Amino acid sequence: MKLSEHFTLEEFLKSPTATAKKIDNTPTNAIVYALFFGVSKILEPARIKLGEKIVITSGYRSKALNTAIGGVYNSQHMKGEAADIHLPSKEYADRLFNILKGNKNVDQLLYEHSKRTTWIHVSWSTKPRQMFRYNYQA
Repeated sequence: MKLSEHFTLEEFLKSPTATAKKIDNTPTNAIVYALFFGVSKILEPARIKLGEKIVITSGYRSKALNTAIGGVYNSQHMKGEAADIHLPSKEYADRLFNILKGNKNVDQLLYEHSKRTTWIHVSWSTKPRQMFRYNYQA
């Protein structure tokens, strides 16, 4: 199912952990609507400005999936209000972060890192807090 010209619902649902552990990651209609909101207001406009593909590494997570991956108990991923984005390079990351930072619909924008990797976490809500952190340790 297409959510926009450049994004599908399936890319927000895929999870190697859900597949391996046989966890149901099927969204409700309300979650699909929340994903559509985030795509239409944040991700699709960012994709157009960036002029490059945006790869979602984690979108919607059922409660069971969120627990299995060690997500925080109140993760916006469980409401279809967040996405984690793959960063192929530092230049790409900086450009995308700045594009997303300029979007008034962004609730939280984190340039996250762990010992192994970096990614951008972006979330949305009907009352965006406009929280931005460039160097956030996960």
